[in-house]
Amino acid sequence: MSIVSVQSFRRGTGKTMIAANVAALLALAGQQVGVMDFNFAAPGLHILFNLPDAELGRTLNDFVWGACEIETAAYDLTERLDVPGQLILVPASTQPRQIARILRGGYYVHLLSDACNALLERFQLDFLLLDTAAGLTEDTQLALALAEQVVMVLRPDQQDYLGTGLLIDVARRLDVPVTRLVVNEAPAAFAETAVQREMEAAYGCAVTAVLPHTEPLAVMGSSGLFVLAHPEHDLTTRLQRIAAALLM
Repeated sequence: MSIVSVQSFRRGTGKTMIAANVAALLALAGQQVGVMDFNFAAPGLHILFNLPDAELGRTLNDFVWGACEIETAAYDLTERLDVPGQLILVPASTQPRQIARILRGGYYVHLLSDACNALLERFQLDFLLLDTAAGLTEDTQLALALAEQVVMVLRPDQQDYLGTGLLIDVARRLDVPVTRLVVNEAPAAFAETAVQREMEAAYGCAVTAVLPHTEPLAVMGSSGLFVLAHPEHDLTTRLQRIAAALLM
């Protein structure tokens, strides 16, 4: 069992897209996979799995307020996605009142750890991926503390560089066993090997994948999982590298 925290310092890095698609690839490889929306302020992970708001009953918000068991906030999407493994999604609420309540600090933080442990045991998961909020918050620090592996997503952007270094430093202080870098939205003009060398030298972490800007992904507009819609695409191959690294 492995908890994988998918993090970034800034919003808009493609973190949620990566978390969702890597979770699907792991399930396609026959793994028992859970994926949880740790981004209470801007939830949206369920959208990539084509789970509309109208189908959302209980969510992670209900669990951290002590209103339900975690199993009732977990949605089994295995048959819907037609994967040989298992894929369990725990969404966060998109209701404005519930988001406002979270932002006011009205929930039991320690229950996030309980939620992860309960999911791993109840569904016998091989992997639990946490799609966190951007930046360094109480929630993202907890996700780092819980994780056996961290996937740190950044763009080749000067503002991303500084913040990513801060997150990696916190991960080291928390003794996270493995931190992997994923560079997303790399312009075509950037040489992949040069980007990889620069990032690895700057942060002392291996670059697992460099993902280029991809027009078909932009056209999809978060309307589904790219790896299922475009299984032969180069971006899918690069996302598979992340899944393969997590399996090592």
